[in-house]
Amino acid sequence: MEEIIEGSNNCIAKVLENNRKKQADYGWGNIAKKKNVFSTPFTGCSKLKNIKVAKGNKYFCSAKGVLYTKNKKTLLIYPAGRTQKSYTIQGKTTQIGEAAFEYAKYLQKISYGKKLFYISDGAFFASGLRSVEFAKNISNVGLYAFAYSTKLQKVTLGDKVEQINTPFIGCTNLKQFQADKKETGYYAVNDVLYYKDKEKTYMKCYPAAKQEDSYEFPAGVNGGGLCFANCRYLKKVVYAKDSIMGQDFYECHNLTVVLPDVVVNPATGSESDSYDGKWEPFKNCTNFILQGKKNPFMQACAVSKGFTYSIV
Repeated sequence: MEEIIEGSNNCIAKVLENNRKKQADYGWGNIAKKKNVFSTPFTGCSKLKNIKVAKGNKYFCSAKGVLYTKNKKTLLIYPAGRTQKSYTIQGKTTQIGEAAFEYAKYLQKISYGKKLFYISDGAFFASGLRSVEFAKNISNVGLYAFAYSTKLQKVTLGDKVEQINTPFIGCTNLKQFQADKKETGYYAVNDVLYYKDKEKTYMKCYPAAKQEDSYEFPAGVNGGGLCFANCRYLKKVVYAKDSIMGQDFYECHNLTVVLPDVVVNPATGSESDSYDGKWEPFKNCTNFILQGKKNPFMQACAVSKGFTYSIV
């Protein structure tokens, strides 16, 4: 299937701009259903292989069937039906647009030039990538950028990465992160991804397919929010006594979790509140055993989930 864009410059431009501006359902709507929160005008066109652009188009151009902005600074749409295993992004390109490579299931490897610095939200959602390297020029990786890319096994981060926003939900074969340790920023230890700012350190992502049955937070390291997602080998997680727990678990099952000394309702700072479900540390999780000090708030949370709570 080929799509020719001509005579509809303003229409397509408005659709793309609306997609960039829209407020996505960050609170799990489609993402929990394994559907991309973000989209393009051609989302769902699984057999689309080429996009052609009329020569006189002022807004867009096509580079061998892939849609870019006219100046090639933004890659907008990589047709999902293309069967090639690798693709090299144009050297002028500085960013990859929202959902640009979504559902590109045949794509195993991506290459890019030194000017690319931004990977937008949902850019490689459910792609076929096997590994990803954020080279030295990559600074920002958007929300759910690689979510449900189930063939992805290894992620390497360069020195300039400043922000990655929950990009690896549903990456069920992810085994390894690599990143050099530095004074601040992202780093990896034993394949696990961490982030250190000037005040605190967070565990950001435990690889879902890492074949170890336990993880223990180092002293002073906090939960990073969705840091345990789809972890099928883990059987036990032990927080450090001084850890701050976040909304850390998603679609994990049959786990024993040793809680930090203090866990409070983030809205009030109290351990005595009843649990109202607004703070969700165990999203779509089943058969957990929580171990910790007497804590009415977390005990109520356990009851609401059907978990066991053991006072230790």
